Amino acid sequence: MDYFTDSEFRQWVESMDPELTIKLDLFRHRWGAPVTISPVTGAIGRHSGPNAATGHNVDKWGNVKAIDVMPAGIETRADAERAVRLARECGFRDIGFYPHWHPPPGLHLGPRPTNRMERPATWGGYRDEAGKQHTNISLQAAIDLMPEG
Repeated sequence: MDYFTDSEFRQWVESMDPELTIKLDLFRHRWGAPVTISPVTGAIGRHSGPNAATGHNVDKWGNVKAIDVMPAGIETRADAERAVRLARECGFRDIGFYPHWHPPPGLHLGPRPTNRMERPATWGGYRDEAGKQHTNISLQAAIDLMPEG
């Protein structure tokens, strides 16, 4: 890898899906600015049992197939649209956008082997007034929560 170190993947380094790490490195290269892996527990791998379909779930997939990242410089809708476009161009088939993550907004990225390149799984997340995160809006609706500019 050119842009990430083993330590950034914490205890999951040996469980990372090779396709995921290659695409993540390509995304970072094309983004042209730092891409931080979310420090939140579960942002890389999780043990969620054999039925939880999230790409983070090593119990179902046998390795980590999704990661949550925060690319530096996402400040506007145009930035968010560029990040999503680059994620698609890099071959991610599992793309979620979260405008309310901090410090910067973030993306869930994964190769999702069950989806075709032309039909990636996409969604958006948001925080309600009580601060609870929801993931039941469209990708475009989440992008539209960003300020114009």
